[in-house]
Amino acid sequence: MKIEKTQALALRIMPYANTSHIVLWLTEAGERLATMVKGACRPKSAFLGQYDLFAACELLYYRRDGAGMHLARECALVTPRAELRRDWRAFGGASYVSHLILGSSMEGQCDAAAYPLADIALNAFATAGARQEILFWLELQWLGHLGLAPQLRQCSRCRKPLPEAANALHWSREGIVCPGCVKRAAAPPPGAGLMPLPPDILAILRRWQEQPQAHVLTTTQCSARQFLEFERILGSLMAYHVDDNPKCRNIALQLMRATFDSKEKAR
Repeated sequence: MKIEKTQALALRIMPYANTSHIVLWLTEAGERLATMVKGACRPKSAFLGQYDLFAACELLYYRRDGAGMHLARECALVTPRAELRRDWRAFGGASYVSHLILGSSMEGQCDAAAYPLADIALNAFATAGARQEILFWLELQWLGHLGLAPQLRQCSRCRKPLPEAANALHWSREGIVCPGCVKRAAAPPPGAGLMPLPPDILAILRRWQEQPQAHVLTTTQCSARQFLEFERILGSLMAYHVDDNPKCRNIALQLMRATFDSKEKAR
């Protein structure tokens, strides 16, 4: 075994025996890492208060190159994100971040872009609260990172640039379909699943996709209708490209939708 040090996000914490934890981390290098934290729950443990779910930590651990789990030696909080412990709806959004990142990564493989993207999304939920825009922005950015980003400025079928003033655009699981291809998709099989795409929805999707930093969300105000459109469009993309189990996503959106509805009633 050799000792290594890294900054990492604690994306999942699971009990082990009576006093220990198994923690799934995403390291700064983008590696999914599982460590045993022995004696973490003992009253005088050196690990008490030194790591928490969705927190960024400085981790010192023994790496096992062969079979067996890595062993945590020391840990210290860097970004605790205590706000997520006070806002359980935002905590639901953070849980989806963990679900998405862990579900798309493999033990031992490094993905350098995963850490900053997860860190930005977790910070957004901690500071801005339970906002649906963060979840949709994250999905667009993650699809782009996987090389599966929808084409928002050209037709997904004929690959021609979209007319700027087009109001007859439709959406398929592959992306936007121009008016000409919509007309040619008259037969049921190729035309199945086509959905109208309102111009305002396209404009916001383009803005989110082309902005890698979450601060763009603070200037975006969406209506209930727009949120439902984003949920439908991005949900179909995630199911088609990532083959994702929608249960965690649906729970997170239900929690955040309740926050939005309560704010609307308060106005």
